[in-house]
Amino acid sequence: MKAQEKLEFEEKRRIRRYHERKNREQFCEMLSEFLKQGMFNIKTKWNRFVSQIKNEPRYLNLMGQPGSSPKELFDEFIQLEKENFKRQKGTLKQIIKVCPRALIRVLDRGNQPQQQDDFPGFRWGIREVPGVQQDRREEPALPPRVRCGQG
Repeated sequence: MKAQEKLEFEEKRRIRRYHERKNREQFCEMLSEFLKQGMFNIKTKWNRFVSQIKNEPRYLNLMGQPGSSPKELFDEFIQLEKENFKRQKGTLKQIIKVCPRALIRVLDRGNQPQQQDDFPGFRWGIREVPGVQQDRREEPALPPRVRCGQG
């Protein structure tokens, strides 16, 4: 009898942990979505952000749950995004050093090329920069927020 009770207890515990983990994953997905939507950025403080999500089900599901709190997950997410930003900033600085004239030509014209060879020349100039993903389309290999002073 006790062995059966122990098995039932372990099964309930496993199911509870599974749901707790899923709640944390859904909260982290929500953070990614909201970052992409511009609801917050890497400088946003928890108190300001939590006032925006206080009725969000993915936030409410974490409340009172053991394990990482929503604030801890938010802080960790922000820290990872800051590190990602620093890497991208370093890559952009390398791009500017490698071919500043091509970058200035592109940005001076508001990202509207007048000659066919501007973007291929620019991509050729940055192909050796570590961390730059080469884009095979007819667009520059810069992130959208960097283009034309938008951002």
